[in-house]
Amino acid sequence: QGRVGGGVLLYSHEDIPVSSVRTYDDGVCQAIFVTFATAKISIANVYRPPNANHSSFKKALNFLDDAYGSLDDESFQLWLVGDFNFPNIDWPSLSVTPGGSAESTQSASSLFTFMSKHFLDQYILSPTRGNNILDLFITNNEYLVTNVSSATTDLSDHNMIDVMLSINPTDTERSHVNLFDENEFRSLDFSKADFAKMQRKLKDVDWEELRRNSTYEEFPRLFTDTLFKICKRLRSSQENLKDW
Repeated sequence: QGRVGGGVLLYSHEDIPVSSVRTYDDGVCQAIFVTFATAKISIANVYRPPNANHSSFKKALNFLDDAYGSLDDESFQLWLVGDFNFPNIDWPSLSVTPGGSAESTQSASSLFTFMSKHFLDQYILSPTRGNNILDLFITNNEYLVTNVSSATTDLSDHNMIDVMLSINPTDTERSHVNLFDENEFRSLDFSKADFAKMQRKLKDVDWEELRRNSTYEEFPRLFTDTLFKICKRLRSSQENLKDW
């Protein structure tokens, strides 16, 4: 459709059989979603042009949401990579800086929402083109990434990104290990949780005092730990809550 550049491509190792492939292309944003059942991994590659409208990007995220949800298996890891073209996102603070277009700001907000829903973190924190972080590596396995490097290359105007992983996907024995640590939210089963009691317990916490007694660097972790402890105790059925 007259567009120059962009596109998505995903190579897979010959020792990791591809289980399924789904693609998305609305003429603006593009994505490919590939599932490797033996490794319990789904990898999505996304391209969002710099001038993409919010509607198109939201549809691409909906495509990813549907594809991942169709697996019906929470043990699958999700690796999301690609050129997202969000120079207005400050990743260390997870905030959108001023100066970008309204479409870009809305799209960035939608990406944050998608990441929050699927417990995803983004690991590229150094520039990938000029002074901007445009290319991302996002995953729901917090133990996956051990090192990230970014270096210029003659092959592209974007840097070459090298992400070192803690696992070898070709090792199928490893693929059946539950990678969700018992101290992660993803390990909790909320099917029988007492949400009313959980809400009361959250209201009982003096969050302001918690903030005053910690540094800006300490508070996010302290907030998360406090929330997790409450959720962990109240995720079970009523009969397990008599000590509360």
